[in-house]
Amino acid sequence: MEKHLENLRWSPRMVSHLGCIKGCLDYLGMDVSDAWLFGGTGHAFIINICERGV
Repeated sequence: MEKHLENLRWSPRMVSHLGCIKGCLDYLGMDVSDAWLFGGTGHAFIINICERGV
């Protein structure tokens, strides 16, 4: 069974799962900045380094 919540929308971001979280926070009326969202989830502190150095 599918459930649809009116006005719940994905919020485009460079990281899709953070866009989903931002959309949920907006739906719940929680005013959270992108900086807080990326820092609060720890995503701001992830470093991706290619082993080949490319």
